[in-house]
Amino acid sequence: MLIALRWCPRANQDKREDSGVKNTLQRLYILVQAFKEERGQDLVEYALIVALIALAATAGMSTLAADINNAFSSIGTTLTQYAG
Repeated sequence: MLIALRWCPRANQDKREDSGVKNTLQRLYILVQAFKEERGQDLVEYALIVALIALAATAGMSTLAADINNAFSSIGTTLTQYAG
């Protein structure tokens, strides 16, 4: 049987095809394992939470800044009336 495989060109071709299929399956397995990895998800989730907090803080700061500006203007007006 081994002699037949050694001298038969078709048998060698089948070996190469099997090797190609094996390599393709190994690559597919590695790709599937990469998508199943969950170690990096925590970092992405934390980054999304930080981005959401930054967006909320930015949106809230404009309103807060306007309120603080009005408060200081009112204080300045009141002090000017009493000083003058």
